Amino acid sequence: MPNAPLAISSQFDDSDLMCYFQALYLQLKPPLSQTSREILYQLYSTLLEVQKLDEVKAHQEHEIKRPQQPLTLQGNDFIFPYSDPMKENLPAIGDFLHKPKNFSQCDLSHSVLTQHTLRHADLWQATLFRTDLSYSDLFHANLWKAKASQANFSHAALNYANMSIADFVEANLSHTQLQHACLSGANLKHATLQYADLRYADLTHCNLTKADLTGANLQGAILFAADLSHANFTEANLMGTNLSNANLSQANLHNAVLTNANLANATLCRSNLTTAIF
Repeated sequence: MPNAPLAISSQFDDSDLMCYFQALYLQLKPPLSQTSREILYQLYSTLLEVQKLDEVKAHQEHEIKRPQQPLTLQGNDFIFPYSDPMKENLPAIGDFLHKPKNFSQCDLSHSVLTQHTLRHADLWQATLFRTDLSYSDLFHANLWKAKASQANFSHAALNYANMSIADFVEANLSHTQLQHACLSGANLKHATLQYADLRYADLTHCNLTKADLTGANLQGAILFAADLSHANFTEANLMGTNLSNANLSQANLHNAVLTNANLANATLCRSNLTTAIF
C-alpha cells in the first residue's frame, strides 16, 4: 500500500475521482496482493455506478437525443473505462481508462474522427467511406476487410495494424505511420502514400496499381507478388525490400533506393529506373 495516503477533498467531481483512482493505483507497487486487487475493484465499481447514475440523470434532465448528422469527434471524446473489470486479473490503469473501441461492421461513412485515440480499436468490416481519421492514433487497430475507399488517414499512426483484405482505393495515407502493419491482400489502387513509413510492413499480394509512394520508406517491407504496376516510387526507400514475383511494369522508380532488395521473378517491363540505386 502507499506510504502516505492521498487526501481527498469533500467536494470533487467525477474527473477528480478518476484522477484520484489513477494516482492511487500508481502509488501501489505491482504485483498487487489479492486484498489490494479487491479494494481497487470495489473502488472502481463504485465509480462506474456513480458515472452511470449521472448519465441517466443527465439524459432525463436534458432529453439528449442522438444527432442525425455524421459523427464528429475531437480529441479523446471516445475514451471509456472498462464496465466489468475482472477481480482476478485487474488490468493496468491505462487499460481501465482506454478500453479498446468496438466499431466492427459499423457504418462511419463521412464521419470526422481527427486527432482521435483509437488504439487497438476493432474496425472489422467497418465502412469508412470518406471518413476523416487524419492524425488519429490507430496503433494495433483491426481494420480487416474494412471498406475505407477515399478515407483520409494522413499523419495517422497505424503501426502493427491489421489492414489485410481491406479496401483503401483512393485513400489518403500520406505521412502515415505503418511500421509492421499487415496489408496483405489489401486494395490500395490509386491510393496516396507519399512519405508514408512502411518499414517491415506486410504487403503480400497487395494491389498498389497507380498508387503514389513518393518518398515512402519501405525498408524491409514484404511486397511478394504485389501488383505495383504504374505505381510511383520516386525517391522511395526500398532497401532490403522483398519484391519477388511483384509486378513493377511501368512503375516509376526514379531515384529509388533498391540496395539489397529481392527482385527475383519480378516484372520490370517499361519501368523507369533512372538514377535508381541498387
